[in-house]
Amino acid sequence: MFINIEILHRGARNRVIFLFERSFSVTTAVRGEVAVFDIGGTNTKFAVFNSKREILSKEVVKTPSSYDELLSLIREKKINRVDVVVLGLPAVIDYSNYKVIYAPNIDYLTNKDLVRDLNLENVLIENDANLAALGEYHTFWKDSSSMLMVTIGTGVGGGLILDGKLLKSKFSVAEIGHINVENDGRVCGCGNRGCLEAYCGKKGILTTYEILGGAKYNSINKIYAEAKQGKLIASLTFRQFAHYLSIGLVSALNVVYVENIVIGGGISHFGDIFFKDLIKFFNSKIYPPYKKSVIISIANLKNDAALFGGFYYAKESNFLLDNNSTNHSK
Repeated sequence: MFINIEILHRGARNRVIFLFERSFSVTTAVRGEVAVFDIGGTNTKFAVFNSKREILSKEVVKTPSSYDELLSLIREKKINRVDVVVLGLPAVIDYSNYKVIYAPNIDYLTNKDLVRDLNLENVLIENDANLAALGEYHTFWKDSSSMLMVTIGTGVGGGLILDGKLLKSKFSVAEIGHINVENDGRVCGCGNRGCLEAYCGKKGILTTYEILGGAKYNSINKIYAEAKQGKLIASLTFRQFAHYLSIGLVSALNVVYVENIVIGGGISHFGDIFFKDLIKFFNSKIYPPYKKSVIISIANLKNDAALFGGFYYAKESNFLLDNNSTNHSK
């Protein structure tokens, strides 16, 4: 059947309410399982959750090179017992039409209607950093009213929690990866110059290493291993990464104050190398009144935050009932 789902999102300071409406082909609220796909520029993670938020299965595969292959992958992995499918995408989403309008790191997703093209029941799409924000917040930060989640992998994304709610507008918000950190700097995947992503995304880190005199690598893991050994070029690469990331974080904080900034995505596994420098640079740039009230941390869920966020997104969208629920209400 077709129902209209109203999604309300509220900002903390001016308490503006954004209302979006879209018709979805759905069955009814279910007690069953949720399949979550975290589709990245390099890899795609897939997990099945039961209604208790327990992971029943998990898999990582290379992200397909074409749109048709991605559709086939999702249909293949969407096993019959799964009741809801959530897709986390590194993309700007038009929530009024529920379509992807821009995906600089997976170009074939741009202007695609995944929900229509998959032709499956109970499909939800969301920006991957927004899902990561939901996952980390609901799992570890519920006592806080505000949080900026920054996901760093192939690209750099952001998800913003204000007043305990995920902030959205007509399009995705908190696109921190496209804050300018270097005037007339490197070309970003979006086509602009000097974006944070051009320095702190995977390609940006590899480029920095090469510019500083390192080899041409295709994996940050090799640079990390060298940094652990104390090798100069690798250490300087992560130091420069921390410098540019601090500029992006301070710029974002000057627009919207949050109590917590959480760093997630694949880069979170390298926190032991860059985190001290990040804090040092951040504290040297932060607006003085904020210095003692903002906490920066590495994501507890590391690179799985978006998977857990997909579970919570299905639940918040009223597709998944609590075990003790008896009606279609939260």
